[in-house]
Amino acid sequence: MNLSLEAIKQIDYGQVTGFLRKWWLQLLCGLLVVAAPVTAWLLLPALHQPVADEVAKRRQLHEGLAALERASVTVRRADGTSSEQTLPQGLNRAIIERLAAYNRSLGERSEASYLAAVRRNRGGHALAPGLEAFLPEPVDPNARKVNLLRESALPLLEAARDRMLQASRSGPAPVPAAVLEQVQRAEVEYLSGTLRKRSRGEVTDPDELRQLDGQLVDARKEFITQHALGLDFYMDPWALRWPQLAAGREANAEPSVSEALDTLFEYQWRIWIVEDVLAAIASTQAAGSGSGARGPMTSPIKRVISLQVQPMAGVGGGEGDPGTPTDPGMTGGMADGSGGGGGPTGQPIDPKAAIAPEPASSLTGLVSNQLFDVRTVTLRLVIDTVMLPVFVDQLARCNFIAVTNVSMRPADSFAAAREGYVYGTRPCSDVTLTLQSVWFRDWVTERMPASLRMALNTAGPAPSPESGQDTPEASDPGNAEPSP
Repeated sequence: MNLSLEAIKQIDYGQVTGFLRKWWLQLLCGLLVVAAPVTAWLLLPALHQPVADEVAKRRQLHEGLAALERASVTVRRADGTSSEQTLPQGLNRAIIERLAAYNRSLGERSEASYLAAVRRNRGGHALAPGLEAFLPEPVDPNARKVNLLRESALPLLEAARDRMLQASRSGPAPVPAAVLEQVQRAEVEYLSGTLRKRSRGEVTDPDELRQLDGQLVDARKEFITQHALGLDFYMDPWALRWPQLAAGREANAEPSVSEALDTLFEYQWRIWIVEDVLAAIASTQAAGSGSGARGPMTSPIKRVISLQVQPMAGVGGGEGDPGTPTDPGMTGGMADGSGGGGGPTGQPIDPKAAIAPEPASSLTGLVSNQLFDVRTVTLRLVIDTVMLPVFVDQLARCNFIAVTNVSMRPADSFAAAREGYVYGTRPCSDVTLTLQSVWFRDWVTERMPASLRMALNTAGPAPSPESGQDTPEASDPGNAEPSP
């Protein structure tokens, strides 16, 4: 110990310091050369471990795939028995082929569903008899005049409308003048036959006056009741609003031929929509009345106060459409009312296109798009309160009609009776419904004028697979039309 201390004391630190100052770089490099391999050897397991873990994970995955090739599945038969079957060799190819076949079947089912929807949407809807000579383009070039369309084509639609309303067995309440005439006749008969008086002024007995008034009340009730027995429900002529070929887009201007054709097609379209609503009403009446008597007093739906189809943008409605509210989602591209030049230039109808809903637009989220149009209807009616859910269900069953809004209040049967409407004894409600009706362009545009197609930004129906040709479009209704 003493030797070590003495040795330390005898060291010349000045020489040591000088040596280090002279050779410090060489010493440092030598130290790094020795330390680097040692450090790398110590850190090697930490660097190697992630790679080893990834290799082990992939090995497990490959072992799992190999095990699937030797696996078996239980196949259950329709009779309740089952059997074990081994998966085929070449697993990947088999899975790909089956997946491809499944996807093909899904596509076929999707196309079949679309075609079935189009067939149901089309149903029995057809142009009014004789109207095919005018839509989408008059067959006779000489008929391309507004006055001829008004005199020849419009009456065809009006006749179809009248037949539809007659088939619905609807009508207005008795005319007040007719009711008054019936009451006056009953008064004369009671005065002369029972009271032996010539006029009401000769009746001075209070009891006879009460009997006379009661007789007149009964006569009025009998008349309006007999009138109701001839109807399924009440509907006044003004409850429906129809387009008219009355004026052009400019003030005091005659409409162009393209505007007239658009109005004719819109008139036909509204007939189709009203037909669907009336069909739902008829189904509800049958469900509520059964095999019993039909009429406002016993049937669920008593009266249709208003049935208004909102007009579409780009379609001139004439005097029959004041205010021109428009359906949401319609594209109005014909601000000048001219016909389409060079054929339709809108979007093609693609049944495989993705339709994105727009929840902000309505309860259903549906808006008009290149695949179908959404028409909005406002319906106000008087109905048995308990039968309202049945009517909503019948609407849903009838050609893709959805109810997006409902408002209701109790109906005043006594006030209605004073106006000639008899609703029976069951509680009724005055209900206003907002309806949405979907119409597939695949068939609706078959007879649609070219100018209206352009306004809706559609290229019309897709070509038939058998023909291999494009569907012929209507000729330009804007450039060749003569002055009306």
